Amino acid sequence: MIEYIIELISKRTDLDWLKNFKRHTHEKKLVYTSFDGDYMHFMYDMMIYLMKQDYIPINPEATLGYYVSTTTHEGSKISVMQDCIKTELICDEMWVFNPINNHLPEGVIAEMSIWNKMKDSKIKFVPFFDSLNIVGTINVREVENDEICKLLEVYNKSDMEEIKNKLFLDNAFRDLHQAYIVANFYNFKHLDWCRAYCYENHTCPISPQNIMSYFLYNKTYKDDAKKEYLNDRLTLLDKAEELLFFTNTKKIEEEIKNLDIFSCVELLYWFYKKDKSKIKVVDWATANVPKYKYSDKWALTRTEQLEVEEDTSLLENLRKYEKEIKDDFNIFRGELLSIEVRDFIKNDSNAFLFGLISDQSIKAEIAWSLPYNLKNRIGYFDLNKFIENFDENSFESVLKEKPALHRYPRNIAKYLLSASKLLVEKYEGKAENIWKNQTAAIVIERLEEFKGISHKKAALGCLLLVRDFNVELLDKENINIVYDLHIRRIFLRAGFIEKDTLEDVFLAAKKIYPSFPGYLTSMFWAIGRDFCRPTSPTCFLCPIRDNCQQKIELDIKE
Repeated sequence: MIEYIIELISKRTDLDWLKNFKRHTHEKKLVYTSFDGDYMHFMYDMMIYLMKQDYIPINPEATLGYYVSTTTHEGSKISVMQDCIKTELICDEMWVFNPINNHLPEGVIAEMSIWNKMKDSKIKFVPFFDSLNIVGTINVREVENDEICKLLEVYNKSDMEEIKNKLFLDNAFRDLHQAYIVANFYNFKHLDWCRAYCYENHTCPISPQNIMSYFLYNKTYKDDAKKEYLNDRLTLLDKAEELLFFTNTKKIEEEIKNLDIFSCVELLYWFYKKDKSKIKVVDWATANVPKYKYSDKWALTRTEQLEVEEDTSLLENLRKYEKEIKDDFNIFRGELLSIEVRDFIKNDSNAFLFGLISDQSIKAEIAWSLPYNLKNRIGYFDLNKFIENFDENSFESVLKEKPALHRYPRNIAKYLLSASKLLVEKYEGKAENIWKNQTAAIVIERLEEFKGISHKKAALGCLLLVRDFNVELLDKENINIVYDLHIRRIFLRAGFIEKDTLEDVFLAAKKIYPSFPGYLTSMFWAIGRDFCRPTSPTCFLCPIRDNCQQKIELDIKE
């Protein structure tokens, strides 16, 4: 999906001002503003104080959100502090804003200890407030490492030992990775859900809209606010390990059309300058935002509900048709396979892979029965025995024995033996290790390593794993529709595409169903087989006739 999003952004005409935009030669320093949470009401004062000195303030409350963090972490202060420490360590300097009585709570002490150990650099102390007032004259004091050690030594030794044991020894904060949050300006009210999503996924959020209030930039930089804000966001962006783009995938074209300029730049910058595989698109519904996850309950009116829901006319027609055909075209849920064959494939991941490889140039039910019939024919289904007992010729003979298990036994023998060796060498002899705890993009890439599995078949395999075997692949937007002859014909006739190319078909499918384009495969394939035939199509019966331009003359070879 991200390629489609970048394409939509690139077509926007309001990005011309970027041609004259130049980043600062010297990036501003990030300053971690450690402070006693009892003085949270002075948060923006601290931030403005640093901004006026040309720093980027990283305030833990603004960054992480005290309520969101503690609630999502179920009241575990250790988890809350680990996020604070991870955030602290991306900064260039640490400033401790404390009351004039110099009281240092345990959280600040912990942050100072980590800084002293990991950064080995000075800390600035800023006596900033007293009860309800900011002090008149602020005298910043720079403290060297040895003095920091002395300050920490004075602190209660048993408390220091507990802080060390709970935060330092396991170094759990090292395992956290930091995700930069991109979300449109008008979604500011949903950013707490973004941060909660990160905490739930063991990720430390970097949310620029929370960290750097545009209101404060307007107040501090006035006419240069836009430029300074973008520059500082890109500085912050470079500190992250991945990018999470939160949006409404059901209306992606409209979302990108209205996306704020800063988010557009960040997506383009990461896509072209950093690792684009580290961009993840997260739907607001996945982040549990009620307006999107429960739109029927949340909306007061049908009009409000349609503001966040996709254009369902085509998708609804497809879903109605799916209910009509039930499981007639589903190899694992209909009556195409025997119960014994289905159970065998569902209980043995290697049988699934063999069936996927065999599914070519013959009926699907024959191909997917091959692993079960092979086991019955030779008495076992064991990769190591296949490798030990057979070469391509002898394996071909087994497949050719009447009744033949495949129309092309020589090719299939070669593919299956090759797959056996690759599974043993790379995946510990278990095909499930191909997809276990992986993304769809990686699974497709891995499946394509096997002889006999094209990109088309890899996409089909991913679809079957998710739909029929309950394999959890969070990035279902990367499971494309299968580039099948039926589907290509329908897309051209309906006017969904102008050119018969793999890329155009994929983009069109993502436009119809952005969050899971591969899910459309079975429905369109069935429509092609039943209605949208190469000759004499029965358009008047077709379930998507209202969405079709009925271009009968096609530039496609049947």
